[in-house]
Amino acid sequence: MKTFFIAICLMAVTFIGYTSLGLSSSAIGHYEILVGEDKLFYFQMKTASGETIARSPGYETRHEVMKGIVRLQENAATNQIIDLAREK
Repeated sequence: MKTFFIAICLMAVTFIGYTSLGLSSSAIGHYEILVGEDKLFYFQMKTASGETIARSPGYETRHEVMKGIVRLQENAATNQIIDLAREK
């Protein structure tokens, strides 16, 4: 039940962010929390169509993986893109 509550809270935070940008709820992706074979927690960021667009490193606890998602949400809107790739 606790996991379900956390997932609902994350979706609400994401929805509030998207609606403040004028996007519809059909444009909302989601996060999935998984436990790997190594017993570490991971999250995946998915688009509304289900495509995985980001994967996290491994976290020791569920609390740490949740903090990772929150950090991503807090910084995603304000991060600059710094292109360090060199043209070929």
